[in-house]
Amino acid sequence: MKILSSDQIRKADLETIKNKPISSIGLMERASSLFSDWFMTTFDADEKIAVVCGMGNNGGDGLAFARMIYKMQYKIDVYIIKTSDKGSDDFEINLKRLHDIGKINIIEISTNISDFQEYTVLVDAIFGTGLNRPAEGFVKEVIENVNQAESKVCSIDMPSGLMADSPSTGSIIQADYTFSFERPKLAFFMPENEKYTGQWVYQSIDLDSEFMDNCAVKYHYLIRDIVLPFFTKRKKFSHKGSFGHVLFYGTSYGKAGAGILTSHAALRSGCGLVSAYIPECNYIPFQTAIPEVMVMTGKGKKKLSDLPENIDAFDTLACGPGMDTDNETIESFYSLLKSFKKPVVLDADAVNAISINDKLWNVIPEKSILTPHPGEFKRIAGEWKNGFEKLDKLRAMSAKQNVIIVLKGAYTAIALPDGNVYFNSTGNSGMATAGSGDVLTGIIAAFLAKGLKPEQAALTGVYLHGMSGDTALASKGAESLIAGDIINALPYTFLNIAKLQ
Repeated sequence: MKILSSDQIRKADLETIKNKPISSIGLMERASSLFSDWFMTTFDADEKIAVVCGMGNNGGDGLAFARMIYKMQYKIDVYIIKTSDKGSDDFEINLKRLHDIGKINIIEISTNISDFQEYTVLVDAIFGTGLNRPAEGFVKEVIENVNQAESKVCSIDMPSGLMADSPSTGSIIQADYTFSFERPKLAFFMPENEKYTGQWVYQSIDLDSEFMDNCAVKYHYLIRDIVLPFFTKRKKFSHKGSFGHVLFYGTSYGKAGAGILTSHAALRSGCGLVSAYIPECNYIPFQTAIPEVMVMTGKGKKKLSDLPENIDAFDTLACGPGMDTDNETIESFYSLLKSFKKPVVLDADAVNAISINDKLWNVIPEKSILTPHPGEFKRIAGEWKNGFEKLDKLRAMSAKQNVIIVLKGAYTAIALPDGNVYFNSTGNSGMATAGSGDVLTGIIAAFLAKGLKPEQAALTGVYLHGMSGDTALASKGAESLIAGDIINALPYTFLNIAKLQ
């Protein structure tokens, strides 16, 4: 799903009005009706509600919403921030419709700013996406008063004051809920904006799909329909060699668990064969925990210091979890990558090693997949001021090094060398736990070994990882969920996917 800029959404509105049998006011009515339906499933009619409206089309949405829920017996007041003598055409139409009802309290704000303390729910319809600069003057005061109220706050389309496509400054509505139209906004995926958006949802208002399909974008929302074609059914006469062979390369003394999680996840993700090359100290833990894995040990007793023979026999490598970053290990890791020409998956200390010895970039196979968390990414990319700058660094590094970078987070971002970035739609906060990233490495490596293109393996692996986390959440809860629960949920996740094919 393409994530459109605010300007592209505005043009999609215009194209829809031009090409479909619907007027501008009709489109506003459709959007407001969807928001009203959502609102009435979220809040009861005994709430005391105020809608705070600007004089543009976002304010028009607010006025239409007020009329709709008033008819459903909700108690509601409307505040209009009077910034000019006349609002947008659709705002004025909806204001007249509201006046025609005659029973709704409409308060104009020009100088005396209400504190809104008497209301249990405030609906923000001040700017939406129609703002390209920080709020000023008494509008800024209104926003600050909304934030000071002890009410639940719902923003229509965007929290007012928040920029959709760039970093934001100044006063911004701090919403508990944001109901967005048609597509998620890029700003929703920035960690610093969570305090403004709260929980966000989006619904289509049936804008011109042909126009949106033709929009040039850099950012996408990774949804089920994108990855479903990459889950292929097994053929009757398949054998274990048909589904690829992953070599895990990693661990050190006291860190066997990381490699066990990675290897187990690769097996549970359908990989036909998994081997592990580990230091001698971890031989017994591996053989005991996952007998399905073929285990080889290097010369090092507590750390890796060499590489296995017949490296070309493997379809891909999963490197890094628990590996350590001492000089001898990094040298052997360098030799491993230099001798292997197929795309690999690099996580944890395999990424940290790059920050110690950037010559590793010269031997990483093209289209390999790196899976850093933000701290690991910062070590190889440097600091950033905000989420937008982080994305710029992510896209630049992916393109420069010709690798795929999976930056883990609440909305894991998958950057492709062609400049496109996908934000994952699955997963939950319970997955912020030790070993969760090791599981992801194994899942991605399995899809790569099974023959998917690197881009497909990264997208599918990230989506499946989050979906399995969501499956585990249902029985474990966010607080108690651990990495092993994600692996144990994989069979049920695959079964659910099979029902959709």
